Amino acid sequence: MRNYFENKKIINYYIIFFCVLIFVYNIYLLEIFVNGDQSSYILFYESIQFSSPFNLIDAGLRDIQTVEPGYLVVAYIASNLFIPKIIFSAMLSSFFAGTFLLIFNRLRLKHIILLSSLICFGYYFLVIFTDLERLKLALIFLFLAIYYSGRNNKILIILLILSILTHFQILIILFGIFLIGAFKKFKLSSELLNYKFSFNYILILTLTLTLTLTLTLIYLFYDHLYYKILFYTGQYNFENLLYSLIFVLFFSFLINDKTNYYICVLPSLIAVLLFSGGRVNMLIFFITVYFVCKNSKNSSLGLILLSLFSIGKTIMLLPSALYAGRWVF
Repeated sequence: MRNYFENKKIINYYIIFFCVLIFVYNIYLLEIFVNGDQSSYILFYESIQFSSPFNLIDAGLRDIQTVEPGYLVVAYIASNLFIPKIIFSAMLSSFFAGTFLLIFNRLRLKHIILLSSLICFGYYFLVIFTDLERLKLALIFLFLAIYYSGRNNKILIILLILSILTHFQILIILFGIFLIGAFKKFKLSSELLNYKFSFNYILILTLTLTLTLTLTLIYLFYDHLYYKILFYTGQYNFENLLYSLIFVLFFSFLINDKTNYYICVLPSLIAVLLFSGGRVNMLIFFITVYFVCKNSKNSSLGLILLSLFSIGKTIMLLPSALYAGRWVF
């Protein structure tokens, strides 16, 4: 028992140190990868300083093509606190890395260090650090929700709602978890989102509240959302789906509870077919990391293989990313 608490204390100190490291590291990255979505986020961030909060939706539509209020509000607060944009982005990346490690803080230190190398050099993490700012904030809220599951039910629901209202793509992950509960496979859902109420009660309440707000946004901004969906759904992406299926099947051999894993990634696989595969494959990757760490025959081997896959992708795409000033996804 004493060794357990000593190990946990060391891991907590390590996570704090790693967050500081990621903060500095991300500032360096943002000086290299200055194009892509990041340029739009910079424009939005600067335009909302000194502006009225009632103009946030208009600025979001104009600069970053979004009406999801989560990121808009957080960015507005930071901008009007005169936090430089590069510092704001680095802070989000630091929180992202910290909350990601926090949900695995019961693992051994060697696994945490393996996860750290994946965060620093893995392709999907680099994309999130330098490009996908809204998704980064949404995942921070989701990781915190996972951490608070079983600790505080009210905070859990608030964090899930904030996550969805920051990026609607989070619904894909939550729908996968909901399916696990619907199929009476509670191993993952009870770990992720449980308290003294049942998992389904919490998720249904969260989705109901979120659905009300989402339908309001759809009603107000129907034309914008309609054309955005058309842009991403021009044709079925069978090639991306095949790539995703191979990835899922390969890593499922390292996971004990394959049924829950398949159910959880099913909505993401459907989304890959219907929409662009790049961002949705990122969600599949994070789900896989979770299952490999929490429900694997050999977490060390799984993390090594995931690191080789993700870092290998980084090495392959690095020359074009340096040339373009952004990661292609």
